Amino acid sequence: MRQISVRGPIVSDDEKWIYDWFEMACTTPGEFIGALQEADGDDIQVIINSVGGYVTQAAEIYEAIRSYKGNITGKVIGQACSCASFIACAMYCEISPIGEIFIHNCSGGVEGDYRAMQQAKDALLQTNDNIILAYQEKTGLPKEQLQRMMDKNTTLSAREAVEMGFVDKISENSNYEGKIDEYGMVASAVSGMLPISNLSEQKRAVLAAVAQGLPLQVGVNNLKKKKEDSMGKLSDFLASNPDAKSEYQALIENEKKNAREEGVKEERARMEAIDQIASNIAVDAVNDAKYSNPVNASELALSALKDGMFRQRESSETDNPDVPKENNTVVENSKDGIISKMAQDYADSNVKDLQSPAANPMSGVKAVSCVDDMSAKMGASISRYL
Repeated sequence: MRQISVRGPIVSDDEKWIYDWFEMACTTPGEFIGALQEADGDDIQVIINSVGGYVTQAAEIYEAIRSYKGNITGKVIGQACSCASFIACAMYCEISPIGEIFIHNCSGGVEGDYRAMQQAKDALLQTNDNIILAYQEKTGLPKEQLQRMMDKNTTLSAREAVEMGFVDKISENSNYEGKIDEYGMVASAVSGMLPISNLSEQKRAVLAAVAQGLPLQVGVNNLKKKKEDSMGKLSDFLASNPDAKSEYQALIENEKKNAREEGVKEERARMEAIDQIASNIAVDAVNDAKYSNPVNASELALSALKDGMFRQRESSETDNPDVPKENNTVVENSKDGIISKMAQDYADSNVKDLQSPAANPMSGVKAVSCVDDMSAKMGASISRYL
């Protein structure tokens, strides 16, 4: 049997991002309906532990449950408050012995003159009637009794919820696979919900706070401040929020430590890479690349090739018994000389094949002119890239 959770506030799909940002549980109709579609007729158990939320979003979930083609049951493991209570009424539902059902009138806000207020009142009463219809279908209780219960903000224990028909049975055990959230007593339909009055403005405020390096634990209320406040000096904010200041300082110190360790690691790797090619490059150029004008090994190699700073191979023709051997190595400063040497090395690597009658008919004296020809061609080819 699959399990789908209704946990935390019930909000719109457009607002889910901010609950995810703060790692807060929430339920959206899009996510819930998507899970139903994925189940594709399999048996489902809906786990409910929610403080409620937006009526219209809960209504989508309510109707999706009623329309599901497979077998679907519910279990209240903590609370089914506000609009989560009529979600529980959409199906056969059990309740934990310590579970609760909380019902009350819907609420909302509006601005305007007396006509706007009257329209808002009519809308609230109509929504109440719609909710009562869901309760009546499940419980069979008269409308007047249900309205009185909602007027009083009624909390029902598990036993009372079963006796009055809001749920069908007190569960004997639980096979719930997740973790039960611990919510405090609720006082209104929006308890536990983030106070989002303008989503786009809220999103900008969150991004602005992150750009300033503010801790995420600052809270939504701080992020709802006016633009001039949220974009004020970081020092002013930290001065008025000691906990945030301590967290911010700890974060900075940790980042410094990580940066130092990463810097040491990268510098060690740079030095080791230069050491691997240092024997082929002039000593002064190597030291300059290491200390005076730091570059990496690939940059040093390219510079050495372009500027003629590669060391020539030691030769017996240059040996001088009166000079220490390590000083016999000379630095070739001619680009043409480097090109010629690279071409000759390439040609020399093939000379054995050229001189072997079994491998090549051009052997003996012809091999010498062939090597010279290869050197010239290689030199011309290499020079195009320098």
